[in-house]
Amino acid sequence: ANPVDFEVTGWDISKMNLYQVVREPKYSNQTYQQTERLLEAVVPLPAAFNPDFIAANQSDRVDNIIKGNNREIINQIRLDVQNFKKKVDYVVVLWTANTEMYLTPEIDSIAELERRIDANESLPASVLYCYACIKEQVLYLNGSPQNTFHPAIIELAKQEGGLIAGNDFKSG
Repeated sequence: ANPVDFEVTGWDISKMNLYQVVREPKYSNQTYQQTERLLEAVVPLPAAFNPDFIAANQSDRVDNIIKGNNREIINQIRLDVQNFKKKVDYVVVLWTANTEMYLTPEIDSIAELERRIDANESLPASVLYCYACIKEQVLYLNGSPQNTFHPAIIELAKQEGGLIAGNDFKSG
């Protein structure tokens, strides 16, 4: 595989394409016109969203979410990953979304994780993405400091041979 031959896609709670995002006022001093067509082509897939775990100031952006219960959301994420795996040799999921509120108590066993998923208990989106990635055997890199890697997630990754890493790329 050619290391410079790659595709970018992802999920977001907003439908804005990448060009619209970089044209936001906070980036307005940058020039992106030479890449406008490339950036416009990067349109996010609908995303998992649980307002219980993110700041209320994000609610204005929400217009592109996966609807359904936990299991349906996981299945859609898995389907998105499967579709992308058909296009490329390797898939890496990099969590760079907002930091989520900690989920307490932590999920201690796979049985408890499965129970919470099937009971549609309130779970952070990062846990749903991580679970889906483990099941799809793709690398999940956690770039935010929330507690995505509960003991149950780590146990599931070991059991399934999943690859998980990272804990807040910003604080070193």
